[in-house]
Amino acid sequence: MDQSALVSLLIGLAGSGASTGICIAIANHYLSREKLRAEAQKLEAEAEETRVRAEEGRIRITQQLAKASLPELVDNAETPLPPGWRTWGDDVGAYEIGRDTETVHNGSASGYVKWRHPNNGFGTMMQVFRADNFKGQRLRLSAYAKTSNVTGWAGIWMRVDGLKDALLGFDNMQQRPIKGTTDWTKYEVVLDVPQKSEQIAFGFLLAGRGQLWCTGLDLQAVSRGVPTTDLTPEMLSSDPVNLDFSQ
Repeated sequence: MDQSALVSLLIGLAGSGASTGICIAIANHYLSREKLRAEAQKLEAEAEETRVRAEEGRIRITQQLAKASLPELVDNAETPLPPGWRTWGDDVGAYEIGRDTETVHNGSASGYVKWRHPNNGFGTMMQVFRADNFKGQRLRLSAYAKTSNVTGWAGIWMRVDGLKDALLGFDNMQQRPIKGTTDWTKYEVVLDVPQKSEQIAFGFLLAGRGQLWCTGLDLQAVSRGVPTTDLTPEMLSSDPVNLDFSQ
């Protein structure tokens, strides 16, 4: 009921001899309903805005991780890293990254990425190696991960590069992110490794508050019957766009 209809109703009730108390009660009832409806609509709009921002953030991180030049690796000088591991991220200093011997899975220590202070970026613990042993095959990265109070998102990732960092395959679990607090769970990423591949990078990332642990990482060639999780086709437009610069 809109405001004019409510006024008409009250005038009618008053004219019919209804008491002032009854009129006030009816007015309060409808006004309360309208207030609750407005608040609900506001909360829905805020929730949708938060969802859109989160999705845009995941897309931005995916594009950064997919397009970055892999040789541009940064070691975290404050936390000694296990042999073979490196750190990277658009705000890697905002995260503590290292090895945890207390948070274990099946007796194995874990690597971790932990939020340190507010930022709009991500941090990842990663490795890069030559693709020679997997060329022409389908490769599966599996790992066990655990999270604590992740307000953004986390995931494992893998990337296949050709010459001059040409992106041949990529997935960082953007479409199936790990959130909140979770116990040890196995996750997988599957990519094809074309003959022209030069290097493969993989790791695990955290964007936002919280902490991510990862262990038991394994890389294995699998049959073509195992579907890929490659995001690369979705990252490329099927047609050229905005050729007249109208946008």
